[in-house]
Amino acid sequence: MAYKASLNCVCKLCREKDPSGLQDEAENVLVDMDAAGAHAMWKLSILYQAARIGEGDEMIDTMKSASYGDALDLKAYYGFLKILCGIERIDHAMKDGCKPGIETYDLLTEKLRAHGRVDKGNALFNEALQSGIHVEPKFYKLDSRFVKKPTALQLRRRRND
Repeated sequence: MAYKASLNCVCKLCREKDPSGLQDEAENVLVDMDAAGAHAMWKLSILYQAARIGEGDEMIDTMKSASYGDALDLKAYYGFLKILCGIERIDHAMKDGCKPGIETYDLLTEKLRAHGRVDKGNALFNEALQSGIHVEPKFYKLDSRFVKKPTALQLRRRRND
């Protein structure tokens, strides 16, 4: 738990003060974890939190090929999905992993719609219904960070009309 807290602090501080140093600082924490023999699932979570997606995917592939794929259960995949959605990597979160359930469809649909990708969110919702998974329709608020702002040309045209 101390490593996760340390990495969270490192990531937060680097994002606020020096985003370019995030990779190096996160790597230092991971090297310390490796030396201490930290659990693979913790390492995976931390890699994804540090936005080191490629390394996290590579570690999952290595675990599967080395017969440690049993550790990657539905709960673990859902945890990774939450992390990936939290760092705005929704498309990556939708890649093949485990068979999605209610929580997975709900999380992905919510994030897609919040990012203004309503068509893709609705398609995922319909996919869940066709698969026999009864996801309840909900109201999702569009995140203001992902609202397309009108360009200067569009604003001028509106004023002239």
